[in-house]
Amino acid sequence: MKIIGAGLAGLLSAHMLPEAEVHEASPELKRGHFAVLRHRSNNISAATGVPFKEIKVVKSIWKAKNNVWQGRHAKPDIQLCNLYARKVAGVVCDRSIWTADGVSKRWLAPDNFINKMAGPIMDRIQFDSEVDDDFFKRQDEPIISTMPLPVLAKILGIKMPNIKNDSTPIIVKRFKVPASNVYQTVYFPDPNNPVYRATLHEDLLIVEGVKRKAVDYDWRDWVAPAFGLFEKEMLQVGVHEQKYGKITPMDDDFRKSFILHATMKYNIWSLGRFATWRNILLDDVHDDVLKIKEMMSQHKYDIRLGGLNES
Repeated sequence: MKIIGAGLAGLLSAHMLPEAEVHEASPELKRGHFAVLRHRSNNISAATGVPFKEIKVVKSIWKAKNNVWQGRHAKPDIQLCNLYARKVAGVVCDRSIWTADGVSKRWLAPDNFINKMAGPIMDRIQFDSEVDDDFFKRQDEPIISTMPLPVLAKILGIKMPNIKNDSTPIIVKRFKVPASNVYQTVYFPDPNNPVYRATLHEDLLIVEGVKRKAVDYDWRDWVAPAFGLFEKEMLQVGVHEQKYGKITPMDDDFRKSFILHATMKYNIWSLGRFATWRNILLDDVHDDVLKIKEMMSQHKYDIRLGGLNES
């Protein structure tokens, strides 16, 4: 069995499928995710052997006014959630902002989680291993692909439907905040604000913004009031860009049909948010690996029915 991609989804599946080898196009391990990794359960920790920390997280929404310091916190409603969806994806769709209402229990992965996952399985990762259509055609064993669906479609010669933006690149800025030891997340639906979400993680403030709005702004001005901070307290310590950030929904019939076609014709099992083109969490990827393992033992007729009934 082969796994395409050594990102979070690929490394997690490699731990859960110990017989698989991993093919990564980059020459070395690359971190593609710079936001905080918080999980609904401890399942991923158990699967990878990497200890997680149980925490309580407070979430809220910052409703802006002309004077940012006169804004206020709000609960999720249709207006705010739709504004947020348009801001990050360009369309009205369900986003995580709907969960921004109160305190929840989460399990926190360490900041170097991808390195800790990769360490025990480095001997199974082949770097500088790019794949093409010949790679898929000559395989006689299952392949788990975590590569973005549009990329795989291009390799297989399948025309994609028109999408307004296939995905929205994002910018992640990090700031150190002294004398802080809390776990908080604030969403910013205001379309004039370049920031869409900020997370205070102990003494590290991680701020995410949409690239098309992320020009010539001091993000501290937009974020500080929501957390009761002052700009001078926030020392910038890093800036990162993620090419594949927020997913723009595509035609769902095509999405499902393509994933099923890749499985039926090439024995390619799509895994992860970009491979299946769904806004899912790593917790969902863990569950999907278990489903794929079960489906691999089924007859193709049963797999087809399962694929057509995907929700």
